[in-house]
Parts: sequence; structure tokens; C-alpha cells
Amino acid sequence: MHGGSARGPASGSTAVTGWSLQFDLPAGVTAGNPQNATISQNGTKVRLTPAYYINTIRAGGTTEPYSPSFTLSAAAQPANCTINGADCDGTGDPPPPPAPLTATFSAGGTQGKFVVNNNSDTALNGWSIVFELPAGVTASGAQNGTLSQSGRQVTLTPAFYNSAVAAHGSTEPYSPTFTLSAAAEPASCRINDVRCDGAADTPPGAPANLRATVKTTKTVTLAWDAATPGSLPISAYEVYNDSALAATVTGTSTTVTGLTPKTAYTFTVRAKDRKGDPSPASGALTVTTNDPADDTRPPTVPSGLHSTAKDATSVTLAWTASTDDKGVAAYDVYAGNDLAATVTGTSAKVTGLSPSTEYTFTVRARDLYDNVSAPSDPVKVSTADIVGSGYARVGYFVQWGIYGRQYFVRNLETTGAAARLTHLNYAFANIDPVNLTCLNGVTKGTTSNPQDPSQGDGAGGRGRRLASVPNCTVSHDEQAVATSCYTGDGGQWWSFDDAWSIGRKAAWLRSKGLLGAMIWEMSGDTGTLMGALDAGLR
Repeated sequence: MHGGSARGPASGSTAVTGWSLQFDLPAGVTAGNPQNATISQNGTKVRLTPAYYINTIRAGGTTEPYSPSFTLSAAAQPANCTINGADCDGTGDPPPPPAPLTATFSAGGTQGKFVVNNNSDTALNGWSIVFELPAGVTASGAQNGTLSQSGRQVTLTPAFYNSAVAAHGSTEPYSPTFTLSAAAEPASCRINDVRCDGAADTPPGAPANLRATVKTTKTVTLAWDAATPGSLPISAYEVYNDSALAATVTGTSTTVTGLTPKTAYTFTVRAKDRKGDPSPASGALTVTTNDPADDTRPPTVPSGLHSTAKDATSVTLAWTASTDDKGVAAYDVYAGNDLAATVTGTSAKVTGLSPSTEYTFTVRARDLYDNVSAPSDPVKVSTADIVGSGYARVGYFVQWGIYGRQYFVRNLETTGAAARLTHLNYAFANIDPVNLTCLNGVTKGTTSNPQDPSQGDGAGGRGRRLASVPNCTVSHDEQAVATSCYTGDGGQWWSFDDAWSIGRKAAWLRSKGLLGAMIWEMSGDTGTLMGALDAGLR
């Protein structure tokens, strides 16, 4: 085996905080056994990250006597060596200024580590790192942080003691570490939604093949090929009429309206990623709107208008196509006298309606010269009740259930309650309407006394819970539809609901034609009572 060493930079008039070396080794040569540093290697490329105690180098100083050393599998001279982006020998251009925030990964075998560097002049309060691993590789066993993984994507969040990073400081010596199921290099790494290496995001590519699929005297329908994403997913496309923004859409087509007949327009399209970074513009497309004098005959009237589906807030309609000597451009769907939708096919979903309300719909066909047919025969449709054809299940979730019974919002999902509810009333939420945060955090824990009004953060809740009572014989009263238990003479008597009483009450509710039930309140139920109610209302 052969040794190597690296001496950290001799700093100038100011201290240097945060540095790393990158260099190439010949094919087949590996670096290992680092001292005073960690090493990660991907093929021939090696990254050396200093130990926390030499991460900062005083003005005019070096890393001695703690300079990093390592072992090479064969004698070799590193090539293309850079330190913080500058040539290791000091030649060439000066290094670029450090990015305000970076997260540097290093690995030794299957042990991974991220060092967060705050290179700005202000303290960093809170950070998280999101990255991807190769398919089949998992991350676990986090130290100084918490991991969660969904498929290939991993989210790393700090522990409470390293979530704040001082100005020009780092997370060392408490940087998060974790174990990988196989040696791997994270990809698509982002810290606080900027690239971990501090580089600027790459914008999307320009949309291609912009074309007009339909034009009338006052509209032009455009389509284009999806742009190639850059660093981030594409979230929208902006369509420009000359230099004016004409439309913003999430898909790859749109109709530009309000145009003048027999007029030439030039359109371009730009893609935008989810942070708003724009692509270059597509190639320009010039389209001339139709001349209305070329056709004055309207399409035939749409026929057979009918409803194919509905819910509490929408109605789906279908009809038989119209005909026109120049071609049908679109159909305008009306709810009463209001234009509700414009579509190119022979069906439409009208949304934004009110529950349990009757609407009258008609459809008109419009041709390529904006001649409009007479309205179709009307059809009346009533929207569904807000709970559909079943029963309302209204859950009442109280803030004090969190600290009184350790019953959190997530328990609504893990107990199966969320899937069975139609509505949820979150009561006494203690929400600051300006900052959208809790007004007061939980300042007191639960106590052994379920009647203690001082439990929690002062919202005033009383923990009302039925503990496990020994020797309590359960009985069911058919007349009162009530469940109780009694421990005997001189003992305790408890009244409560169980699956039997909930089932009886649900049957009575259905027999009276009522609309549903309200659960007062959710905390403490492991899913048994909500399950009984749901079964009773089916």
C-alpha cells in the first residue's frame, strides 16, 4: 500500500471556514484509511473532506500538524486537483466566492455523512436535505439527524441541537451520518431547496414544435412539445402574444382568445420550473385569424344533451356532435345564462356548483369563423348531496387530545378514522391567524389525573378517558342503548360507548332517515368505535 497526504490551504488575511479537495486518480487506484478527514470516491474521482477540527484554518495558518493523510492502493499522483473550486497549486483563476449554503457528502464504504456549511453573514435557523439514491439502496441508522425515505427519495432533517448553524459555521462536529445498504453517491441533492453544491439551478429547455391546431376569427389554439426539465420539474408554460403574456397553463396546449379577425399574431412559449426559472423562448409562430366574411353559416344544433355523472359540486354532460361546412371549432356549455365551459369534444365537466341544487344546461356549437348555433334542448340536473348517497360522518378533533391523550392528527390516519370521515372539525386549534402557527406550544405534559385542567398548554381541556378498570363487569342496556361497567359494592361505575352501543345508535339513525352522525370527540379511539359507526352506516 502507498501513502498520500494533503495539506490544507494557507489562508491569507482572513480565516477560511469550510474547504474540500477534489482530485482524480488513475483507473483502478483507490484511496482509503483517511486520517483527519473523510474520503469518498466515485470511479476515478475522489473528494476529501476535512475533520471538523481542521475545517477552519486561521488567517495565515495551515492544517498542520493535523493535515489529512490516506492510503492509496498503488503509487499514483493525483491529477486535476482543486480546492474549493480553485487549482490546488494556486495557479489559474481565483476560486469563486462560496455559495451561501452548501451540504457536502462524504462516504466511507456504506457510511455516509453530510456537512452543512453556512457561508453567509447571518445564522441559519433550520435546514433539511433531500436527495435520491439508486434504485434498491436504502438509508437508515441516522445519527445527529432523522431520515425518511419514499422510493428513491430521502429526506434528512437535523436533530434539535444542530438545526441552527452560525454565520460562517458548519454542523461539525455534529454533522448527520447514516448507513447505506450499499455504497452509493446521492444524486439530485438539495438543501433548503437549493443545490447542495451551491451551484445555480439549470433552467428548463425551450419548448419545441409550437403549432396552431385550430384557429377562428377571434381565437387561436396552440400546442407544443413538452420542454426538457432542468434542475427542477416544470410547473407551467407561459404563452406570449408578441411580448404580452397571453396565458399560463400546466399542460402543452391552450387557446388564446380575444383576438381581432383577419389579423396576424406572433406567439412564443416559455417553460417555467417550480421556482419560477424560465426557459429560453420557443421558436416563434405567426398565425393569421380567419376572415368572418368567408363563412356566415352556423353549425347545426347539438342534440341529445344528457348528464353522464354528477357529484355534490360538478355535473358531467355529453351530447351528439354538430356538423358544419367549414368545421366545428368548439362547444360552449351554459349553466342558465352563464358560460360554464368551452370544450373541443362532445363532453364537458362543469365544476364549482352548489350541492343539492338544480341547474339547467344548454350547449351551442361554434365553427371556425365564430358562427354560433342555436342552443340545444335544455337538460335539468340536480347536484348530489354533499355527502353523496351515504351518511355524513363528522369528526370532532380537539387540540387538547394531543397533550391529554397523545392523540395526534396522524392518529386519524393510522387508526383508519380519516378514510371513514366525510368532514373534520378541528376545534380549539390555537392557530395564529397571521403567522399560521400555534399561538402557544405545549408547555405542560399530561398527568396521571384525568381531571387535571392544567394539562397541556392552557387551552382548557380536561382529559376525559376511561382507563383500564380491573374487575369491571360490562353490561348492555337495550332500553337505554347504553354500555356501562360496575366493579361491585363500594366500587366504581362507568358509562361509555363501545362497538355494541355505536352499532345500535347507527341503526336507529338510519331508521329515522337522518343525515349522519357527529363523533364527539375523536381522541382516544383506536379505530374500534369509528369502525363500528362506519359499518353501521353502510
